[in-house]
Amino acid sequence: MQSVDTDCPHREKLGWLEVPYLMARAWGFNYDLSAYFPKLVRDMREAQTIDGLVPDIAPEYTVFPGGYRDSPEWGSAVVMVPWYAYASMATGVLLEESLPAMARYVDYLAARRRMALSRMDSVTGSTSGPGDSGPSKSRRPA
Repeated sequence: MQSVDTDCPHREKLGWLEVPYLMARAWGFNYDLSAYFPKLVRDMREAQTIDGLVPDIAPEYTVFPGGYRDSPEWGSAVVMVPWYAYASMATGVLLEESLPAMARYVDYLAARRRMALSRMDSVTGSTSGPGDSGPSKSRRPA
């Protein structure tokens, strides 16, 4: 761990957010992160777009097309890391400072979900979701 988390430090130098998303809780048990967590969360808040998207990397030095920018697993770090920081450092300052960014990201995900559902409905004609999934293929017929 240095100033930016990388998933492949031997070849990548971007702050991919799946690393803190997956590891922040463990780090909190093993390291003093009183300076690191605030820096990481500040990077995510600064990278957040006006509509609430948190990109897959923070700081966002480059913009990748397609799925490498808008992944809920990576962006959810803006919600999870402040909570892990609160749990490991027993101070709510970072969590309180992050609440607006956390709420904007959750609102962004909700809007994205509504948009996806409305697109799906216009294609399938269904108004209740993806439609009948059919019989389960995970069990043998009786």
